[in-house]
Amino acid sequence: MNTGMKPGKEKIRKYLQSELISNHLFWSYDDIKPEQVEDDILIEKVLLYLDLDDINKLFNIYPYRKIREIWMNSMFIRDPMNRSLNLLLAYLYFNIKEPEKLLDEVVEDHLQQLR
Repeated sequence: MNTGMKPGKEKIRKYLQSELISNHLFWSYDDIKPEQVEDDILIEKVLLYLDLDDINKLFNIYPYRKIREIWMNSMFIRDPMNRSLNLLLAYLYFNIKEPEKLLDEVVEDHLQQLR
């Protein structure tokens, strides 16, 4: 799979893919290889399950905008299940002022769309 990434970035990407697999985060799959983990899933799972050092690695290989978009669209709306994690990520990585207020607004908007 040619991702168009520079070799150093591709090495980081493969490392993160392998970390997710070695932590059994794809337990529902029979046999998954690192290169089968697509970028969007990789970003989401790293944000959810790996440590801050690994999250930092994401920002070395993907644009800030892409990471934030995936975070907002897949994790942010799952509040309150991920509330503490979302607040941490909002403070540390996404420079969001008043993240609790934003979280409440986004969740309420999402619920309104579902009704």
